[in-house]
Amino acid sequence: MLPALGATVARLLGGSAGTIIGVGVVFPYLLVFLATFQIADYVAYRDVFHADETPATNDQAG
Repeated sequence: MLPALGATVARLLGGSAGTIIGVGVVFPYLLVFLATFQIADYVAYRDVFHADETPATNDQAG
């Protein structure tokens, strides 16, 4: 929904103002999507290639 809103606003304003507004709306969405994608990729990698690893324990008492 957010990318469509950015594209619509960019079309309505036209020219450079529309581009700036469109990028301002879509770019943060893109950053959040990429971060989520990287985290999911890392978790899937650990599940497949390091499934037998035990979590590290914290031996220090408060």
